[in-house]
Amino acid sequence: LIDEAKALADAGTKELILIAQDTTNYGMDLYGKLRLPELLDALCEIDGIEWIRLLYCYPDKITDELLETMARQPKVLHYIDLPLQHADDKILKAMNRRGDNAYLRETIARIRNACGSDFSIWSGNDDQIVPVMSLGGQGVISVLSNVRPKETIAMCEAALDGDFDTASDLQCKLLPLIDALFCEVNPIPVKEAMKLIGYDCGNCRLPLCKMTDGNLLRLRAALE
Repeated sequence: LIDEAKALADAGTKELILIAQDTTNYGMDLYGKLRLPELLDALCEIDGIEWIRLLYCYPDKITDELLETMARQPKVLHYIDLPLQHADDKILKAMNRRGDNAYLRETIARIRNACGSDFSIWSGNDDQIVPVMSLGGQGVISVLSNVRPKETIAMCEAALDGDFDTASDLQCKLLPLIDALFCEVNPIPVKEAMKLIGYDCGNCRLPLCKMTDGNLLRLRAALE
Protein backbone atom coordinates (compact mmCIF):
# COMPACT_ATOMS: atom_id res chain seq x y z
CA LEU A 1 0.00 0.00 0.00
CA ILE A 2 2.80 2.43 0.83
CA ASP A 3 4.60 1.72 -2.44
CA GLU A 4 1.37 2.18 -4.40
CA ALA A 5 0.67 5.46 -2.61
CA LYS A 6 4.20 6.69 -3.39
CA ALA A 7 3.71 5.83 -7.06
CA LEU A 8 0.42 7.74 -7.09
CA ALA A 9 2.09 10.74 -5.45
CA ASP A 10 4.88 10.66 -8.04
CA ALA A 11 2.19 10.72 -10.75
CA GLY A 12 0.63 13.86 -9.25
CA THR A 13 -2.04 12.47 -6.94
CA LYS A 14 -2.89 14.86 -4.09
CA GLU A 15 -5.61 12.99 -2.20
CA LEU A 16 -5.84 9.37 -1.07
CA ILE A 17 -9.19 7.80 -0.25
CA LEU A 18 -8.96 4.71 1.94
CA ILE A 19 -11.96 2.45 1.53
CA ALA A 20 -12.73 -1.22 2.19
CA GLN A 21 -15.67 -3.29 3.34
CA ASP A 22 -14.51 -2.25 6.82
CA THR A 23 -11.61 0.18 6.56
CA THR A 24 -11.16 0.28 10.33
CA ASN A 25 -10.47 -3.48 10.30
CA TYR A 26 -7.19 -2.94 8.42
CA GLY A 27 -4.43 -5.18 9.78
CA MET A 28 -6.52 -7.93 11.33
CA ASP A 29 -6.09 -10.36 8.43
CA LEU A 30 -2.31 -9.83 8.05
CA TYR A 31 -1.12 -8.94 11.53
CA GLY A 32 -3.86 -10.02 13.91
CA LYS A 33 -4.49 -6.51 15.21
CA LEU A 34 -5.91 -3.18 14.08
CA ARG A 35 -3.19 -1.13 12.35
CA LEU A 36 -5.02 1.65 10.55
CA PRO A 37 -3.38 4.36 12.72
CA GLU A 38 0.08 3.05 11.74
CA LEU A 39 -0.91 3.04 8.07
CA LEU A 40 -2.13 6.63 8.31
CA ASP A 41 1.14 7.74 9.93
CA ALA A 42 3.14 6.09 7.14
CA LEU A 43 0.97 7.59 4.38
CA CYS A 44 1.31 11.05 5.90
CA GLU A 45 5.10 10.82 5.44
CA ILE A 46 4.75 10.64 1.64
CA ASP A 47 5.73 13.87 -0.11
CA GLY A 48 3.07 15.19 -2.46
CA ILE A 49 0.09 13.68 -0.66
CA GLU A 50 -1.90 16.52 0.86
CA TRP A 51 -5.16 14.93 1.99
CA ILE A 52 -6.19 11.48 3.23
CA ARG A 53 -9.87 10.61 3.56
CA LEU A 54 -11.40 7.61 5.36
CA LEU A 55 -14.54 5.91 4.06
CA TYR A 56 -16.59 3.07 5.54
CA CYS A 57 -15.41 2.96 9.14
CA TYR A 58 -17.50 0.86 11.51
CA PRO A 59 -18.22 2.62 14.82
CA ASP A 60 -17.14 -0.29 17.04
CA LYS A 61 -13.60 -0.18 15.60
CA ILE A 62 -13.04 3.57 15.84
CA THR A 63 -10.46 3.37 18.58
CA ASP A 64 -9.00 6.16 20.70
CA GLU A 65 -5.68 5.53 18.92
CA LEU A 66 -7.30 6.14 15.53
CA LEU A 67 -8.94 9.35 16.74
CA GLU A 68 -5.66 10.55 18.21
CA THR A 69 -3.95 9.95 14.89
CA MET A 70 -6.65 11.84 13.00
CA ALA A 71 -6.38 14.76 15.40
CA ARG A 72 -2.57 14.81 15.23
CA GLN A 73 -1.98 14.35 11.51
CA PRO A 74 -2.92 17.47 9.48
CA LYS A 75 -3.11 15.49 6.24
CA VAL A 76 -5.88 13.24 7.57
CA LEU A 77 -9.15 14.99 6.87
CA HIS A 78 -11.57 15.37 9.75
CA TYR A 79 -14.07 13.22 7.93
CA ILE A 80 -15.34 9.70 8.63
CA ASP A 81 -17.98 7.87 6.64
CA LEU A 82 -19.96 5.76 9.14
CA PRO A 83 -22.17 3.00 7.69
CA LEU A 84 -25.11 3.44 10.09
CA GLN A 85 -27.72 1.23 8.45
CA HIS A 86 -30.35 2.26 10.94
CA ALA A 87 -30.82 4.19 14.18
CA ASP A 88 -33.56 2.04 15.71
CA ASP A 89 -32.41 -0.58 18.23
CA LYS A 90 -35.01 -3.17 17.18
CA ILE A 91 -34.07 -2.85 13.51
CA LEU A 92 -30.35 -3.03 14.31
CA LYS A 93 -30.91 -6.22 16.29
CA ALA A 94 -33.01 -7.75 13.51
CA MET A 95 -30.25 -6.89 11.02
CA ASN A 96 -27.68 -8.53 13.34
CA ARG A 97 -25.69 -5.28 13.45
CA ARG A 98 -23.23 -4.45 16.20
CA GLY A 99 -24.04 -1.73 18.73
CA ASP A 100 -27.20 0.24 19.42
CA ASN A 101 -28.47 3.79 19.17
CA ALA A 102 -26.83 4.85 22.44
CA TYR A 103 -23.47 3.47 21.29
CA LEU A 104 -23.74 5.32 17.99
CA ARG A 105 -24.39 8.60 19.81
CA GLU A 106 -21.44 7.90 22.12
CA THR A 107 -19.20 7.27 19.11
CA ILE A 108 -20.19 10.58 17.52
CA ALA A 109 -19.43 12.37 20.78
CA ARG A 110 -16.00 10.65 21.04
CA ILE A 111 -15.12 11.70 17.48
CA ARG A 112 -16.18 15.28 18.13
CA ASN A 113 -14.28 15.47 21.44
CA ALA A 114 -11.09 14.10 19.88
CA CYS A 115 -11.05 16.12 16.67
CA GLY A 116 -12.68 19.38 17.74
CA SER A 117 -15.45 21.54 16.36
CA ASP A 118 -14.03 21.61 12.82
CA PHE A 119 -14.92 17.93 12.43
CA SER A 120 -17.98 17.78 10.18
CA ILE A 121 -20.75 15.46 11.37
CA TRP A 122 -23.75 14.91 9.13
CA SER A 123 -26.77 12.75 9.84
CA GLY A 124 -27.46 10.12 7.20
CA ASN A 125 -30.93 9.44 8.56
CA ASP A 126 -33.80 11.89 8.21
CA ASP A 127 -35.38 10.59 11.43
CA GLN A 128 -32.18 11.44 13.34
CA ILE A 129 -31.51 15.00 12.15
CA VAL A 130 -32.16 16.75 15.45
CA PRO A 131 -30.49 14.11 17.70
CA VAL A 132 -27.32 14.20 15.61
CA MET A 133 -27.28 17.99 15.38
CA SER A 134 -27.74 18.23 19.14
CA LEU A 135 -24.35 16.50 19.41
CA GLY A 136 -22.69 19.02 17.11
CA GLY A 137 -23.78 17.80 13.68
CA GLN A 138 -23.89 20.33 10.84
CA GLY A 139 -26.85 18.95 8.90
CA VAL A 140 -28.15 15.93 7.03
CA ILE A 141 -27.56 14.00 3.83
CA SER A 142 -31.26 13.86 3.18
CA VAL A 143 -33.95 11.99 1.29
CA LEU A 144 -36.73 14.04 2.87
CA SER A 145 -35.39 17.27 1.37
CA ASN A 146 -36.30 16.06 -2.12
CA VAL A 147 -40.00 16.47 -1.29
CA ARG A 148 -39.95 18.86 1.69
CA PRO A 149 -36.90 21.10 1.10
CA LYS A 150 -38.17 24.18 2.95
CA GLU A 151 -39.09 22.23 6.08
CA THR A 152 -35.79 20.33 6.08
CA ILE A 153 -33.80 23.56 5.76
CA ALA A 154 -35.88 25.20 8.49
CA MET A 155 -35.25 22.26 10.82
CA CYS A 156 -31.49 22.37 10.26
CA GLU A 157 -31.30 26.15 10.56
CA ALA A 158 -33.24 26.07 13.84
CA ALA A 159 -30.91 23.42 15.23
CA LEU A 160 -27.82 25.37 14.12
CA ASP A 161 -29.26 28.45 15.86
CA GLY A 162 -29.73 26.43 19.07
CA ASP A 163 -33.53 26.56 18.81
CA PHE A 164 -34.09 22.89 19.48
CA ASP A 165 -37.73 23.40 20.47
CA THR A 166 -38.55 24.51 16.91
CA ALA A 167 -36.23 21.90 15.37
CA SER A 168 -37.77 19.10 17.45
CA ASP A 169 -41.30 20.20 16.58
CA LEU A 170 -40.46 20.03 12.89
CA GLN A 171 -38.73 16.65 13.31
CA CYS A 172 -41.77 15.17 15.03
CA LYS A 173 -44.19 16.72 12.52
CA LEU A 174 -42.27 15.19 9.62
CA LEU A 175 -41.75 11.72 11.11
CA PRO A 176 -44.83 10.13 9.44
CA LEU A 177 -43.58 11.30 6.04
CA ILE A 178 -40.03 10.19 6.84
CA ASP A 179 -41.30 6.75 7.82
CA ALA A 180 -43.30 6.53 4.58
CA LEU A 181 -40.24 7.51 2.54
CA PHE A 182 -38.40 4.52 3.98
CA CYS A 183 -41.21 1.96 4.13
CA GLU A 184 -39.59 0.25 1.12
CA VAL A 185 -36.05 0.13 -0.21
CA ASN A 186 -34.66 3.56 -1.08
CA PRO A 187 -35.11 5.15 -3.63
CA ILE A 188 -38.43 3.47 -4.50
CA PRO A 189 -40.60 5.60 -2.18
CA VAL A 190 -38.90 8.94 -2.87
CA LYS A 191 -39.22 8.46 -6.63
CA GLU A 192 -42.93 7.83 -6.21
CA ALA A 193 -43.18 10.84 -3.89
CA MET A 194 -41.52 13.06 -6.50
CA LYS A 195 -44.10 11.92 -9.05
CA LEU A 196 -46.94 12.65 -6.63
CA ILE A 197 -45.80 16.25 -6.19
CA GLY A 198 -45.39 16.78 -9.93
CA TYR A 199 -41.79 15.82 -10.77
CA ASP A 200 -41.54 12.78 -13.02
CA CYS A 201 -38.07 11.41 -12.29
CA GLY A 202 -38.60 8.08 -14.01
CA ASN A 203 -38.94 4.55 -12.73
CA CYS A 204 -36.45 2.54 -10.72
CA ARG A 205 -34.30 0.10 -12.64
CA LEU A 206 -34.21 -3.61 -11.90
CA PRO A 207 -33.85 -5.31 -9.49
CA LEU A 208 -35.88 -2.51 -7.83
CA CYS A 209 -39.59 -2.65 -8.60
CA LYS A 210 -42.75 -0.59 -8.30
CA MET A 211 -44.03 0.42 -4.88
CA THR A 212 -46.79 -1.77 -3.47
CA ASP A 213 -50.31 -0.35 -3.61
CA GLY A 214 -50.68 -0.29 0.16
CA ASN A 215 -47.45 1.60 0.74
CA LEU A 216 -48.26 3.98 -2.11
CA LEU A 217 -51.52 4.92 -0.34
CA ARG A 218 -49.56 5.42 2.88
CA LEU A 219 -47.07 7.67 1.10
CA ARG A 220 -49.84 9.68 -0.58
CA ALA A 221 -51.53 10.26 2.80
CA ALA A 222 -48.25 11.36 4.40
CA LEU A 223 -47.69 13.93 1.66
CA GLU A 224 -51.10 15.53 2.12
